[in-house]
Amino acid sequence: MAGRGDKVLDRFLLHALERERRRNVLPDEEILEAQVGKGVSLTRGGQPQPLASKSYLLRRPGKASMTFFCRTARHALVYLVGRPGRIFHFPWEIVTSITQEPDDVLAIRVAHVGEPAVLRWRPLSSEMPDGFPERLRAQREARLAQLSPEDQAANALNVGLELYERGELEGAKSAWTRAVNLSTGESLAAATMNLGLLAKHEGDLDTAEALYDRVAGSSYQEQALRARYNRASLLCSQGDISGHR
Repeated sequence: MAGRGDKVLDRFLLHALERERRRNVLPDEEILEAQVGKGVSLTRGGQPQPLASKSYLLRRPGKASMTFFCRTARHALVYLVGRPGRIFHFPWEIVTSITQEPDDVLAIRVAHVGEPAVLRWRPLSSEMPDGFPERLRAQREARLAQLSPEDQAANALNVGLELYERGELEGAKSAWTRAVNLSTGESLAAATMNLGLLAKHEGDLDTAEALYDRVAGSSYQEQALRARYNRASLLCSQGDISGHR
């Protein structure tokens, strides 16, 4: 049973979110779950940036910003308490992974516009609420299942890129193969191209060449140009100076 303090926090959170909705910052969605935290950072380009309210009281030394991590059917929301407050919201379709790091830090990786980003959040009690990461993952999967095959393919493409950068090549291959099977558009070309690069990395040059050939005639010019260049480079490395075979 929630105590008086919990009810105060609930009212505070709902009031803050309603204010943000009126400013057209947030979609009008039901908050399915909200957990209280004490700090958050956003990493872009490998550089972590601690996030805090502009409120002086919340930036005093030794005072961590209070945050709420909220789950809705379509978004992950992080609200930083303050005057003014700050809200970060990510549609589940751009979330590529949800992991629990040491010291009960929750890491949400997203395919952010222009570059990947990692949002890190820590619960107020310094102990992860039981089952919270699992509920977030289930919410993401439920949302992805509602999307079009093209949108699902775009997510799988980004998941593959994240896994590749972490050195998990089999996982990347599986994600890109899923994107190929789902897409008939640009994600198909991009995922096929990536599978070609992976095949070359593994030393399977014939498969790499065949995959580049598939993309070389694509109507998506950027991917087609990359495929033709990579195919020519591959053939030159095999002694075919003309780049044709």
